[in-house]
Parts: sequence; C-alpha cells; structure tokens
Amino acid sequence: MKKYHTSLITICVTLAALLGVVGCLQSPTQGDVGSLEQLSTISTSGLHLWLRADMGATRSDGQPVSNGDHVARWLDQSGQGRNASMATPARQPSYVASAINGLPVLRFNGVQSMYLDVFAQPTTFSVFVVGKNSMPTESFSMILGPGGNSANNQLRWENGSNALFVGTGNNMPVIVSLIQNTHIYHEMSAIYTGATMNVYRNGNAISSHSFTTTGPWTLASIGSYYSSYYMTGDLAEVIIYDRALSPSERVSVDSYLYDKYFRFCGDGACNGNEDNSTCPFDCAVCGDGICGANEDAWGCPSDCSFCGDGTCGSNETSWTCPDDCAVCGDGFCDRTESADSCPIDCGSPGGGDECDFIPCT
Repeated sequence: MKKYHTSLITICVTLAALLGVVGCLQSPTQGDVGSLEQLSTISTSGLHLWLRADMGATRSDGQPVSNGDHVARWLDQSGQGRNASMATPARQPSYVASAINGLPVLRFNGVQSMYLDVFAQPTTFSVFVVGKNSMPTESFSMILGPGGNSANNQLRWENGSNALFVGTGNNMPVIVSLIQNTHIYHEMSAIYTGATMNVYRNGNAISSHSFTTTGPWTLASIGSYYSSYYMTGDLAEVIIYDRALSPSERVSVDSYLYDKYFRFCGDGACNGNEDNSTCPFDCAVCGDGICGANEDAWGCPSDCSFCGDGTCGSNETSWTCPDDCAVCGDGFCDRTESADSCPIDCGSPGGGDECDFIPCT
C-alpha cells in the first residue's frame, strides 16, 4: 500500500472538513491510513457511526486482519469513537476477503457479536447497512441490538424477505418492512424524521411508517441481542447519522454504497471508481481498440467493426477478416481486390480464375 506524506493527508482532511464531505477514504490495507484513490462525497454532518469491513478491522494483537482472521476490534471511521470490540476469540467474527465485489465482509456464524465502546444513541436517524442474512431457517438474524443494561432496541433481518425495527426504550413500534430477498447482498437503509420512517433497499423506496418516539434509539451491539440471539450473516458496512438526511444526501450515500459494492467492471456503466485504464469496457474511448458498452459499429467502427462491414477494425487483421483487411499478396482474393488490381491473389486479368474470397492456391 502506497503511503502518502502526512501533510498531504492533513490538507485533504482539512479540505474535506471545509466542504462538509468525507474525503481521502478508500479500501486500504486493514489498519492503514488509506489512499487517495477514491474520494467519497457523503456528508459528515451528524455522522454518528461508520463501520467498514475494508478499513479498521484488527486482530487481538492490534495487527491488521487477513483473510480468515478473527476480528477483535472494528474501528469507527466517523470520528466519534464508537469502536466495536470483542475480547473472547470464540465470539469474534471472521474477516472474509473479496466477498462482495472484491471487497471484504465480517462474517458472523450464529455465536459472534461485538459491543460498541460508545453506544449509538440517535433520536432522529439515518441508518445504512450493506450485508446479507445467511440464516438457513426463517428465524431472525440480528444486525444491531441491545447489550448490557441498554433497552431492547433492534434492527434485524426478520426472515428471508423482511427487516424489523423496534425500540422498546423509546416507544418505537415494531416495524416490519418487506425488503425482499435478504439472503443476497443488498443495501438497506432507513430515514427517520421524528414523525415518519422511510425504508429503502438499494436506494429504492420500500415502505413508509408514521410514529413518534420519546427518546434516543440506543444500540449497543453488532450482531446480537443481549448475548442470547445472534447474527448469521455478513456485514460489509454500517453507517448511522443522528439526523434525517435530506433526499439528496440520502441519494449520495446510496450512490456511494451502490457504486462500491454492486457495480463492477463489465456492468456497462462507467462508475466513479473506474476509468478507461482500469475498465475500458465500461469507460470506452473510441479508438482504444475495445468495443465498449457505450459503443457500436456505427458510432465507433474502428473499435466495433465486424467482419464483412467493409472496415478493417482494430480487432481485425488480414488473416481473421481478409474481406475487410485485404492485403494484396496475402493469398486471398478479397472483395476490394480483382484480377486487375491484384492478379497474384485473384488470377490474371481476363483469365477467369479468380479465387472469389477464398485462399488462392
């Protein structure tokens, strides 16, 4: 991992703070400072908790994790100190590299969990989760829950198609939202304004619920309910704000997560983390020799030509497509050649022994 001079990091963080966005953040080696390869633009205002499997996961000895390691600490990237930890090795989730779109996840297998050093306590909130439910039955799988003496507040996958929200400590009613298949990786989010909570899947509105709470929605643990019920599933990222994001702010976070986890080279879209050098198919430039997702034989014949269209494209040669890439003397009497223009391939003028688009012998 390439390191950058401290002054450059300071300048970047300072600029990010002035602009009100998070900058200089990308998939670094675990525990590393990070690189400048990707500049995410999600708001920092009200950022309450930010856990990323691609940043800040460490082993019990404090060293960065590798594939298959147990995760003892998961460092909060929000700057609020809500680090998640678990001292007991048998109850530590596992780090799985390249689980989703080449990025890691923390895997919980039904007995693992982590406690937040500082509880999350938003009253109004915006919460975003990227992960999947791997519970083999239709039983629930915990995502965020209570611990210690905290009230029974929860966010969980209720089964293979629903998510459940509840806050017995602040009179949040039981909310069940049909978010569809929870057994595949997805992004789930909820925005609560103090009067209405809207639930989304991959940025698309799923359900809306009206209610009023009486205090903060306190969440103490990742993946468990009072050390009694646990998650069976994966988490890639958890973001919580202690305010309701505006529609444009929510879209910004949705876009950041969707581009990061669900877009890939070859999906036909040139995303913010791609360019012509890293993904020429999605980010095609006419003349680069690759027929990209946004090109065709009419708009860019040099890249997208096909044999027989009369254009010798960059993907053709006189051997693979002699019709388009004729070379007099190559042994093919091509459509652009005749006995007059190329007797060596097409016979003597007037001789009647033209090869007519086949190798001459």
